[in-house]
Amino acid sequence: MQPIRVLVVDDSALMRQMISRILKDAGMEVVATARDGVDALEKVAQHRPDVITLDVEMPRMDGLETLRRLMRESPLPVVMLSSLTQEQAPTAIEALAIGAVDVVGKPGGTISLNIGEIAEEIVRKVRAAATARVGRAPGFSARSGALPRPEGQPTGVESPGASTWGASGRGAARSYTARPGVLESGTSSPGAAALHAASSSAPQPARAPGAGSLASHERTAGDDAFWRRSRRRERGRSETPLVVVGSSTGGPKALTQLLSPLPQDFPAPIVVVQHMPAGFTKALAERLDDGSALQVAEAVPGQIPRPGEVWVARGGVHLTFDARKAMQEDRSPPHMGVRPAVDITLESAVLRWQGRVIAVILTGMGMDGARGCRKVKQAGGIVLAQDEESSVIYGMPRAVAEMGLADRIESIDVMADVLTETVEAAMKRWTSG
Repeated sequence: MQPIRVLVVDDSALMRQMISRILKDAGMEVVATARDGVDALEKVAQHRPDVITLDVEMPRMDGLETLRRLMRESPLPVVMLSSLTQEQAPTAIEALAIGAVDVVGKPGGTISLNIGEIAEEIVRKVRAAATARVGRAPGFSARSGALPRPEGQPTGVESPGASTWGASGRGAARSYTARPGVLESGTSSPGAAALHAASSSAPQPARAPGAGSLASHERTAGDDAFWRRSRRRERGRSETPLVVVGSSTGGPKALTQLLSPLPQDFPAPIVVVQHMPAGFTKALAERLDDGSALQVAEAVPGQIPRPGEVWVARGGVHLTFDARKAMQEDRSPPHMGVRPAVDITLESAVLRWQGRVIAVILTGMGMDGARGCRKVKQAGGIVLAQDEESSVIYGMPRAVAEMGLADRIESIDVMADVLTETVEAAMKRWTSG
């Protein structure tokens, strides 16, 4: 097997040397190093590496502009290195929006003393990036963090895996055929039959003007009307389900594609578990909030998820639920090397919501989420998984699929409509049964 060929880009000679040593010790080949973006673009043309590690702050051409040029002219898997600071977190999220496969947070303090803290993470993410699908001109706005919302004619912009919005824009009606028990194991889902009757989603309202954020809990009069409608809907149902979305590498783009089309009155609360270092998830939540009619924020301990809300698990801690269904932070050790872990949140959700849990497993390396999805299925819940073609890395959804746990396996392009259908059909079944 040929070693992974890496180009290391950093304005610090010491950092270039140390990152190169980490990669070489892991059996990779460092084909070249570059001191800034201009140098990097020349080295890319010369060596055509498999993966690039790219610093954010550099002279002449910084990391973000270099990344834009790469994605536009010569798409390659890129792992960004960014400082773990409040100021740098939005920049790291923007890099993921532009097309970076993943981000590694640089430790604070003296580089030579602390670089070893992230050596394993660098190696793991570079190896994963070498298997990633990277497409030209990804359909994710680097300025707003949201997918373009076409008006009239579709944009036809490609996303990773060559998947597009297709012929319908935001709010267009689409229909799908459910595929219960589609996997090799032949396992049928308690909720699969009900999915056949699900209809396509209705035109979707925009967020009320001036809608307040979950983080501040400030709401306008228009916002209050929405929340009163939500509460009436909730009281009219025996139980509101919980949607738990799990994602890793490639997740920020996939999350935007999933959340952007959902309407403001989406009938179930959503909790997102994205593998991401502490310090970055708040910026991710803010970015997702900018592009969604739903209200998105980093998870707040003590808050009970409600319809119309999306809570992003905080990096560096697991997200669980107490007996009141309020969110709590769990500082137990990483699970499968990650914290937060999808399995931990799913298992806690099943404990509190029983079978009224809908799991959505999106792109990402590893198999976190599979164990939790088994618990969801055993309790009578429903599992959706992203397909291979639209995944940046088909690891987490592959594990779910190969274990026969997915009720539906769909492209990220249609996942929002599929999720809406699934939630509505499941709520009808659960309230009538």
